[in-house]
Amino acid sequence: TLSITIMERRPVALLKAGKLYYVDKNGTPFDTINKDVGCDFPVFTGPTDSTSIKAFMPLLRRSLSLINKDTNQIISEINLNLSNGVTLVTLPETLPVRLGKKDLNKRLHRFLKTYRFIRRRGIQAKYLDCRYPDRVVLKYAKPPHAHHSSLEVRSEKTG
Repeated sequence: TLSITIMERRPVALLKAGKLYYVDKNGTPFDTINKDVGCDFPVFTGPTDSTSIKAFMPLLRRSLSLINKDTNQIISEINLNLSNGVTLVTLPETLPVRLGKKDLNKRLHRFLKTYRFIRRRGIQAKYLDCRYPDRVVLKYAKPPHAHHSSLEVRSEKTG
């Protein structure tokens, strides 16, 4: 008797490491990009080629939780840096969002809250830095007032 098990992998992201690879929900790169599946996924960047992927895998796997129904249309790139951690790049304005290495989901939540706030008010930002425990630092692209070039948004504990 011959038993064959077929496991279908579905891409949730792309990984740019020399070539573009599909990444499954477990963070495993499994195939190079092809026209049948498409390429409308957030792109992980950082590894320079296929030989350097292994060093980035722990950070990539932790970063997978950043991709969900709320972020899929906002995040275009997730840059992985072994020293500085994770930096998101948004759509359509290519806004860098520094998340760092720890508490990624908490920092993502603060980013989303701040992102909605600045979008509603039409604030143009150069970058957002979410690495601080109780605030998000925003660097204005165009300061609204001559003597203010950044804004801190502090999160308040409720309940």
